[in-house]
Amino acid sequence: MAVPSTNVGLSSIQTEFGGSPPISLSEYYSGGPLVPSGSPAPNGPIPGSGQISMGQFRGAVKAYEFEYIVVAGGASGAGPGGVSGAGGAGGAIVGGPVTTVPGTDSFTITIGAGGNVPPSNGKGGNGSSSTLTGPPANPLSVSTTGGGGGGINLPGQLAGKPGGSGGGQGGDGGPGPYGGGTGIAGQGNPGGLGGPFNFAGGGGGGKGGAGGNGGPGFANGGTGGTGVVFGIFNFASGGSAGLTAATPGGGGAGTQPGTDGTGGGGGAKAPGGDGVVVIRYPGSQVGSGGTITTPGDGFTYHKFTTGGTFSS
Repeated sequence: MAVPSTNVGLSSIQTEFGGSPPISLSEYYSGGPLVPSGSPAPNGPIPGSGQISMGQFRGAVKAYEFEYIVVAGGASGAGPGGVSGAGGAGGAIVGGPVTTVPGTDSFTITIGAGGNVPPSNGKGGNGSSSTLTGPPANPLSVSTTGGGGGGINLPGQLAGKPGGSGGGQGGDGGPGPYGGGTGIAGQGNPGGLGGPFNFAGGGGGGKGGAGGNGGPGFANGGTGGTGVVFGIFNFASGGSAGLTAATPGGGGAGTQPGTDGTGGGGGAKAPGGDGVVVIRYPGSQVGSGGTITTPGDGFTYHKFTTGGTFSS
């Protein structure tokens, strides 16, 4: 839809940009509550202040703004032998607003896979990156880092791997280096420490918090770090190393895998979950691509669990 190129009146401007009667032209300055900055107008530009005329709105189209979350694949816990630390969540970046115009931009999305458990003793497998990339005219470029694999209580394998969020340390008892894997600032948090004397491993880090430390006894593995809420969703929590419940946000509990489509870290000896990208904007559906939901919170969501394109 656009403002007509001829016979422009206040009603046609209102149809495109919104507003409630009685209306006046001064309500439609660019950058105000009704006309987003960047709204194209062939006879404009639409001014942000000062003199304004209806002729400047001929052919004008309302731009809109979206927010996004990009979550990489979560990591796995360590291999089948020894005392395993849990996998870290995939790195997560929340951003926006991004201004776009209906029918003009296409954004390319790739989804990172969750990390796999190694077939023999060794640290867990890291997750893979997820990306959101805009066209040259709207050059958005977002890339997240996969979660770090969990460590294991074997020589040289104890420390959790670094990643978007770090993996948990294996159960303490092997030679160093020690510690949970580090996370990347702005994407996640470190993994937890393992328990003493070859006991439980540390939990994987999450977007919202660090992994918990393991305690004495194999059942007392560290809990996964908390995830992040994005509208109606909760993503990117770390895996748990013990028998604790799964962490909201897709992290696996005990030996459970991380949930695909959340970037959750895998529990001890379990794979990580594949990543996800979600785009949301206020109001009814404008764009296309992904699984589209309008849950009644005032936003439309486009959720991508496989690679694809969001078209404005």
